[in-house]
Amino acid sequence: MKEPNEDDERLAALLEGRVQANQREDMLARLAAADDDYEVFAGTAGVLRALEEEDARGRPPRVPSMGRGGWRRTTIAVTGTVVLLLVLGVVWKGRAPSLTRTPQQLALAAYPSAQGLPPEWRVPTPSNGVRGARTSAERKARAVYNGALLVDLSIAIRTRDTARTRELAGRLHASVDRGVDGTALHRIAEHPGAPADSLSALLEQAMAGVKDPRGPLELGAWLEAARLAANQRNADFFADGGSEGMLRRAKGLARDERAAQAVRRVRDALPAGSAPRWDRLENDLATLLARLSG
Repeated sequence: MKEPNEDDERLAALLEGRVQANQREDMLARLAAADDDYEVFAGTAGVLRALEEEDARGRPPRVPSMGRGGWRRTTIAVTGTVVLLLVLGVVWKGRAPSLTRTPQQLALAAYPSAQGLPPEWRVPTPSNGVRGARTSAERKARAVYNGALLVDLSIAIRTRDTARTRELAGRLHASVDRGVDGTALHRIAEHPGAPADSLSALLEQAMAGVKDPRGPLELGAWLEAARLAANQRNADFFADGGSEGMLRRAKGLARDERAAQAVRRVRDALPAGSAPRWDRLENDLATLLARLSG
């Protein structure tokens, strides 16, 4: 599927309920993983506002298209409107946890311990390196990697693990785009023993300057937090209902069968109302993170 804002007809078919169930799942996954998903959601919100305004005036609802060619007026049947609301609800539900929880918040939810990260804990360096991402796929993979590093760095700062803080800040500084001002990350790496509040403020500053695609960055943060939660047998982390949305996004980014299989295994390991096989879940999350960031 093309990027959502380039594919008016297929998006219209999705909104009007003219897409088969298996195609609908795939399209939603790709929507959630697209670089311009915020524009799609903003456009959809505009559609809803237009519907509400027209309804308030007692007129047949006419809504603007979200295509690149500009806004066009068209009439949507009641069935199409209902499907539009359902689709928005499904996609927004998938985004809600990442929108409301920063990497720092995810880190705290997954790893509330005051102890530092386990000595052997590490985000694997991507096999294709951390510099020179040129294609869209490479930029997304690097964003997943950077999101995972942000979670671990947040924990290292909070638990006063100076050695790990220095290491992770250095790795993140080496990975972010060369056009990004890395002064904040450099200062964290140079002064890892500074007060945690000041280091956290520097991390916030650094995050504001990172230009990675937001969706993959959020996914990488969630995957690393989920991996930590599995390691800590922390069932509460998975109880907020956001796991399915993140796994849908991971499915959209999967570029090979091993990644797709890892998505299925993680999804199957999280049945409602029962404890997962923690060691297996941790391994599958590690595999998925490695496949999406490498």
